Amino acid sequence: MANIVANNKRTSTPSTIVLEKKTINLNGDDTMKVQFERPVVRGELSETIHIKGTFPNLKKSFSRFRKSTKMTNLKLAIKEGTELARKEYKYRLSYGQASRSLTNQGLIEKYIDYITDQTENEMVMSRNVWNKDNLKKHKGNALKHILPNLPDKKLQLLNRIDIQNLVIELKKTVSVKTIANVRTTFNQIWDYAESIGIVQGNPPKFPPLSTKKQKDGQGYAHATPNQVLESLESIDNELLKNDLTDFKRHKLFVYRRWLVFLIDCGFRPFYKPGNPNRLPLTVDKQTKDSIFFKRFEKDIHYIARGGKASIQAVRELEDYYKEQGINNEELIVHTDGKPFSKKAWETLVKDVQQITGWIDMTDKHGRPLVPYSIRHQHITTALEKDEEIVKLAKRCGTSVEMIMTYYYEHDFYKTEKTDSIL
Repeated sequence: MANIVANNKRTSTPSTIVLEKKTINLNGDDTMKVQFERPVVRGELSETIHIKGTFPNLKKSFSRFRKSTKMTNLKLAIKEGTELARKEYKYRLSYGQASRSLTNQGLIEKYIDYITDQTENEMVMSRNVWNKDNLKKHKGNALKHILPNLPDKKLQLLNRIDIQNLVIELKKTVSVKTIANVRTTFNQIWDYAESIGIVQGNPPKFPPLSTKKQKDGQGYAHATPNQVLESLESIDNELLKNDLTDFKRHKLFVYRRWLVFLIDCGFRPFYKPGNPNRLPLTVDKQTKDSIFFKRFEKDIHYIARGGKASIQAVRELEDYYKEQGINNEELIVHTDGKPFSKKAWETLVKDVQQITGWIDMTDKHGRPLVPYSIRHQHITTALEKDEEIVKLAKRCGTSVEMIMTYYYEHDFYKTEKTDSIL
């Protein structure tokens, strides 16, 4: 598939082309919805048809299923894919306890067999497809860098200290870039081990591989609470004008509630209407004092939590849409009830920047005030109010290391010194 170019800008290319969706019987009792598709890799449409689905009644780590049928004809691919799914489901149901006693040597040997099979079948991997180069790289990382430097204990018993020691040893002989590749391979090994029942949960984290700080003039400004509140007031004043068209009034009303969500929840202001991986802004759960949204940003899934301000904003949007007769499935929609187009959203953001005066404003480091500055303000304020940093990182879809690097500015004069043993 050739890359599509319009107006001198490259449009996003889908990662797969879905050919058929079917429900297949697995073992007489269980059924499974699958789709047959052709992967798109680097803008080229694969010749072979793959099957993709989720097995029922299995743990999440066991349930994902993707396989190449090695067929180019759809009718033959459906027949072959159905048999592959049934065999794989039967195999996964039969996982026993024997595999749990694998040594690290045995596990890595099985992992290499697995990625060799993935390469032979040209299976899709993250942002690429399994090929000889990928196989060589990850096999080499596993055998040359990971296995020799792991302590003499099983994978499921490894902790963060063990990984830190692994990185210390690697830094003696290889570059940080190589260690980053080793980290990717280690996480793949962990995912494979989880799929065969050896480990559960997340792998121990690698330490930060770079301590690069944000320099003056780089990145986006950290807005102050006053700047954020004044921006809301500017939009409210604009909405009071009598000469606004209904079209512009709608956009400002909706965007003003969007800003409330950013301020209250601290998630990234990534709307991305044209992105097929975009997770729509909808309410996942609501309690008396809290409201929860599912977010997907920078390949990270997490739950954003808002309070009474977000609850009120949702109520105002729902009442407004009902009053205007707008049928909407998401919280942020245009007058037709559908998501804003990419161009319409970018224009709206620019208009609001003009209204609030942020278009020409910077912080003391020369960084511009933009919607992302609201996220910076949220995290900074949460730290100042002594919110636990681990919980803050999880609910904002970031890491403790990122917060410590870009947000955390401890005031050593603010609190009293604790007593020492001297």
